[in-house]
Amino acid sequence: MTLHIDERTDGNFALFIDGDLQFDTADEALYHEGLTLPALCMAGSCARVLICGGGDGLALRECLRFPGVERVDLVDYSPEVVELGRTRFAGINRGAFEDHRVAVHIADAWEQLDTLGNFDVVLCDFTVPRKPDDARVFTREWYSRISASLNPNGIVAVNAVSPQATPEAFWCLRKSIRAAGLNALAYRVCIPSFRAQGYGAWTFMLAARRPLRLADLKQLECPVETRQLDLARLYRGASFTRAESSIERHVPVNSLENLCLVPLLLNPAMDDGRWTMGGGRWTIDDRRWATDYSRNSTSGRAGSLSSIVHRPSSADPSSTVFRPSSAHPSSESPFDLAPLLNAIPVTHPYHTREMVEAMAEQVIGAIRSLDIKRLVNALLRRAGELPKDLVRELRKLRDFLRDHTPSFDAWREWSYRLFAALVITMTLANTIAPDNAFAKGAHGLGHASMSRGYSGGFGGGRGEGGSFSSARSGGFGGTSFSRSGGFGGPAPRITSSGFRSRYSRGGPVDVYGYSYAPRYYIYCGGGYYHVHPAYQVSGGQPAARPEKHQALFVADDDMMVLDSGDVVITLSDGAYLLVTGGTVALFNEKNPEPILPVYPDPGLFRNIQDQVQSQQAAVQHDSALRRDWLGWVGWTSALFPIVAEDKREVRNLDDMTRKLDAAARRIGSAPANAVPASPVTAGQVELFVGGYLLSDDTIGIRQPDSWLYTDGRSIWTDKEEKSKSRPCPPLLTEAVQSILKKLQKELTADVASDKNDLRELYTDNLQLQQDLVQYQGIYMSSGYQSDYEVDYGTDSISVSQAISRTQADIQQNQIDYQQTQLSHDKAHIDLDRINSALHGLWR
Repeated sequence: MTLHIDERTDGNFALFIDGDLQFDTADEALYHEGLTLPALCMAGSCARVLICGGGDGLALRECLRFPGVERVDLVDYSPEVVELGRTRFAGINRGAFEDHRVAVHIADAWEQLDTLGNFDVVLCDFTVPRKPDDARVFTREWYSRISASLNPNGIVAVNAVSPQATPEAFWCLRKSIRAAGLNALAYRVCIPSFRAQGYGAWTFMLAARRPLRLADLKQLECPVETRQLDLARLYRGASFTRAESSIERHVPVNSLENLCLVPLLLNPAMDDGRWTMGGGRWTIDDRRWATDYSRNSTSGRAGSLSSIVHRPSSADPSSTVFRPSSAHPSSESPFDLAPLLNAIPVTHPYHTREMVEAMAEQVIGAIRSLDIKRLVNALLRRAGELPKDLVRELRKLRDFLRDHTPSFDAWREWSYRLFAALVITMTLANTIAPDNAFAKGAHGLGHASMSRGYSGGFGGGRGEGGSFSSARSGGFGGTSFSRSGGFGGPAPRITSSGFRSRYSRGGPVDVYGYSYAPRYYIYCGGGYYHVHPAYQVSGGQPAARPEKHQALFVADDDMMVLDSGDVVITLSDGAYLLVTGGTVALFNEKNPEPILPVYPDPGLFRNIQDQVQSQQAAVQHDSALRRDWLGWVGWTSALFPIVAEDKREVRNLDDMTRKLDAAARRIGSAPANAVPASPVTAGQVELFVGGYLLSDDTIGIRQPDSWLYTDGRSIWTDKEEKSKSRPCPPLLTEAVQSILKKLQKELTADVASDKNDLRELYTDNLQLQQDLVQYQGIYMSSGYQSDYEVDYGTDSISVSQAISRTQADIQQNQIDYQQTQLSHDKAHIDLDRINSALHGLWR
């Protein structure tokens, strides 16, 4: 960990840890009052308080001035930060560490928590994680442990992340807190120094075992004076649009088995027009990392690059990241480094000293064995994309090497410059293609089904990262591959390591690169364009031996491409559809023989083909991006394992492209005369494409040339009378029962989720109506001055803008409410029908 204090001439200063801003004295009260005071006000009793992190003592300061606080335990793993809190920061934290009510523990909060007892308020003031291990104290398990340490009315306040700059990470964090059995209430706070650093509007999260509502924030009464934060305005930053909150349905839970928060932080979804990173330009000079923003003249220094590649800073020894052990004792080098360092354009906000240090650790292990001429030539081949000053410096080095064969002593002098060139090259490659450089998250992150707009199967089921068998009912809010709806969702982005570490050597991967537990299917007739005609319902005998095929690619939570090119659509844990050669068959996983054929609905084939082609295009796109990345650093593959893994990943992506192309051909298409399924009528529930629960609780399954009906005991077709029915094969009965039970579970969750959404939308509408009346009143009292500024959330805008935005929000709220109500009503009707069937014929 590296610490840096940025001193400014106005007397203010800022603390950076590993390149990330922790606080700026100009506005730190906005942060620390926003983190602590709402929780203290809402807790009822706040006799015992626990602060996890917060070694600077600023959150501690706020707790100590709140009435009723009898003891505060502060746990921070960094003695350096706590020492700064006791000394350098004592003036701004008002000597908080000297208070007799304070107990300081220099320890890991994870290890210390169980030894401290129960608390009324817990404040999690952790630094935003930049490595998977750091995300342990942002997991479901961590919040479960905190929940166990809370007194009955206790409350937790969490330093969250930005829903503006990193929306997926923000909603992942909220979902993780809720997965721990806690209710969560988030609110935005605008902190100018954070915005200046590109972090966007910041957010805190309250959590408790009891319900938390927006009204709780609106009714806050704080017994202490606030310096920069008006608590009465906080509720305005706690409203999120339905479009924003819907993101939570598509992100996984951060857990110990699935540390997904850091990849989501490093790969924010900023390309759909709604989520944008704050503007700014990152530059490096030979004295510091500096951020130059037109909106704010504050510069945030997070370390000295010159101390990395030239000499350590005597003023700040802790800022030294690396000193080559082979460096010449003299600080002299063949050329002055300043022009080279000044030529580096760094534009990605995640380029911190920690990242440069990680690069340095890779470089130094092999630096003495490099072919210097090969290195320089490789760099100059990309000269057209490099800054002119950098090209000029590299040409100097090339000309020198042309006339000299460096001896070992000469090499020691050149090592500074060569080391700088390596780090610069890697940094530039990251800058030009940051998604490639930062898309190396841990495997097993999980993914949401692209075919529906709800949360399906994260962290559960058979896979490491998601369920193979999730399927949602039709109607409003999205449908599944197993039903007759279409597909939607964001364009896939490969953000994990499955295509490098697990592809073809274990379980299947998906288009995002996440790995799943191995899954196999055994069925008769896996030949090309062939499904065996001997179906259980017709009593035929199999004419082919069972074949075992492995799931190779997870195209959706309920659709997999097998190594044979066949497609499997899971309907439940015990039933699936096999699609191949223009045919569809229903299987029970207990038997390799198909139960019966299903009508080849053209809509199903069209959706499968669209999904395969879309994901094939995504794989090709990411392959091209990684090839560009390797164009910069591919020459180092013999030296750096991570680059060799990147090359392997490209080969695997290309192989997946070929296999998806073969699968697209193998799937085939429905016969030319096939007719799409008719819309579901009243009293029917669609179970899968061609399978329906009818009003009399019987099941109707559309076959290629007839309809088959069953009540679980008998089967008959629409071409014969029910009195001439035959016994229903047990495998078919079991398959239908498993599908009904799976759908029952999912519809129950859907109804509960929609009810909660309706309550929130109703509350939001009331609040919006009150805001509109308030803004209209201000507009009238100001003499109808449209440019009169008012508070809007945590910002100030003109009253006319506030009125128009609020009116637009009310209109959108009403649309969202109507759509949610329709979704709720449809799910409720379907659930009642399924409950009736499971308590009747199918019990």
